[in-house]
Amino acid sequence: MSSDLDSRRDAALATAVLTVAVVVGVVARADPSVPWLVGGALLTIVAEALAGRYRRSVERRWASPAVRAGAVAVAVVAIIAVATVAPDLAVSVAVGALVTYLVLLALVRAEILGFPER
Repeated sequence: MSSDLDSRRDAALATAVLTVAVVVGVVARADPSVPWLVGGALLTIVAEALAGRYRRSVERRWASPAVRAGAVAVAVVAIIAVATVAPDLAVSVAVGALVTYLVLLALVRAEILGFPER
């Protein structure tokens, strides 16, 4: 993570999207599915591994408020759109992905996980 402020901001954004996913799940009466939760978690792990491989480029792009706002908007729209046809899938994947992201973020902040220097 670039800084404590960046990781706090990223945690707040992820928590906001997670809140949307939970609310959508309650409204849609979604029944969370363990395989889809695990699938969301695995997607986050793969995405973060790829982001770590291209860390400087990803950090440069993520520094843009427009990119962050766009990412949040796309995530929220995707959760709502998929939930209209498959609420169990939408909520499970989103919750699995976002909880995993928050755990990874906490592990990085606690310096249990880190990024190799390039």
